[in-house]
Amino acid sequence: MIIHEVTEKNFEEEREKGESLVQAKFDRWDKLGKLRNSIPKEEWKAKAAYLMRDPTIWAYSILRYKGVPIKPYYFQDLILNDKHRFVHVSAANQIGKTWALQIKALHHALSVDYGSVMLISRSEDQAKRILDNIKWMMREARIKLLEEFCDEVANRFELHLQSPRKGVSTINVFPPTTKILGYPATLVGLDETGFWEKDSNLDPIEYYQQCIEPRTNATKNWKHPFLTMGQIVSITNPNGQDGLAWWLYNRDKYNQYVYNWLANQNNTLEEYKQAENELPPIRFASIYAAQYVITSGGFITLDQYNRFKAYNGELVVQPGFTLYLGGDVAGESPKTKNTDSSVLYAVIQVKNKYFPQNPRLRVVHRKSFKPGTPREDFYNEIDMLKKLPNVHIAKFAYDKPGVGDSVQRDLIGRGILSESQIEPLTYSLPSKSEVYLNFQQLFHQDMIEGCDIPELQEQLLALKVEQPTGSIHIKVHHKTEGIKDDEPDALANACFVARGNNNYLESSFVQAKVIIPKDADESLAKGIKANQDFESYLRKHASSGQSYF
Repeated sequence: MIIHEVTEKNFEEEREKGESLVQAKFDRWDKLGKLRNSIPKEEWKAKAAYLMRDPTIWAYSILRYKGVPIKPYYFQDLILNDKHRFVHVSAANQIGKTWALQIKALHHALSVDYGSVMLISRSEDQAKRILDNIKWMMREARIKLLEEFCDEVANRFELHLQSPRKGVSTINVFPPTTKILGYPATLVGLDETGFWEKDSNLDPIEYYQQCIEPRTNATKNWKHPFLTMGQIVSITNPNGQDGLAWWLYNRDKYNQYVYNWLANQNNTLEEYKQAENELPPIRFASIYAAQYVITSGGFITLDQYNRFKAYNGELVVQPGFTLYLGGDVAGESPKTKNTDSSVLYAVIQVKNKYFPQNPRLRVVHRKSFKPGTPREDFYNEIDMLKKLPNVHIAKFAYDKPGVGDSVQRDLIGRGILSESQIEPLTYSLPSKSEVYLNFQQLFHQDMIEGCDIPELQEQLLALKVEQPTGSIHIKVHHKTEGIKDDEPDALANACFVARGNNNYLESSFVQAKVIIPKDADESLAKGIKANQDFESYLRKHASSGQSYF
């Protein structure tokens, strides 16, 4: 059941209403603070202890950031105070969801005699960072109020705290592995459940069923005056309609909270819309919209392909072009040599008048080689392009599966390309996700210009995207038996190196036929800055080889 949801449509109303309610809590604490010297000490302590049962008020009264009291946001307040045993939060990036989990963990450990808090995050490093953040919270807090509770233990995965009646409470952090089996838990916090991957023989859902929920089957019966024992709280970005987060989202026994990027009052609708225009739909849904979108189905739509071919550009390489080549090279095994085609595409960067730092791409060359064609013909085609007057090949990318390093060795050995000009792509699940999400983004944003290529259209529209169970990456393949994917593979490879290479020459630009509106000055400046930042992110990302996920 959805308890609270903030969307693009209701964010202004929910912000105003929520901030008013949470501010009233801060005001109650401030009012009590003014009475500290005017009422008996024991009475003041009793009133303070009662108010601090609320994790939001406790955080405001105890925790500090740069000397200023921490004020949980209104949506964090709802999560912190939900007393239901099962809570699942689907939220956008960087709005404070993990911060809320850390506050809840520390408040619980300091409020429960012999409490056992278990925090599980997507990786060991991320789990350690969560515990480090909790330790930082304690250091920044008003030491006089925390000294009597804290037991100094130097451990990257475990923190010992003194509970109210001189007992010892613990906060343990883990990656999602079976190491948790030795620990009962009075509170379990699950971080980024949308991005957990299969471990050993258990996929994330099986891991939850067999390892996580049973950790609370005894402690759920413990009694506490104001906290829920055996509570499980999951907080994550959505990541498609698959995996543990999607499964928890559909569990009736879980209280559901959904917060898109606009739930945080520091974010603007203008920024939100800009991100929607810049990012592939799958990424935007996860990072900003907090939506579980379908990650199976058609990858490029017919409308998007029609926009691509409507440019009706000539497949001609002109003097002055800097080319980015992409190839899908047929293997030489008996199984593939006479069934698979080799395909070569060339694209150029086209200067974008609106956003100079985010160039468009244009297809200027395509060559398909029938099954059984000697690979020498493929190499000769690249050599022919190289020898055209005043033409430079910046990069050639090809996928290694089926051909290995032989293509790279042949091109270098024949003196056609240097090693620095060749980008072999492993096409593992993470790297193919990277290449194809970049490809989809170009079509989604209308940033690629082409012409009618029937073979490309057939294969492109037949592509299907799926998210394998237990994986954070997407799988792109053809959904119709018998249809190949050599055309989109080759073009996607060319586009990938064209977007990731920033050493392009001005001579390679072709004037884009766009008209700038007369009133576009202010928005143009903002757009250029946004696209500079975005392009910088893409380049950094491409050079690091990391996944967007």
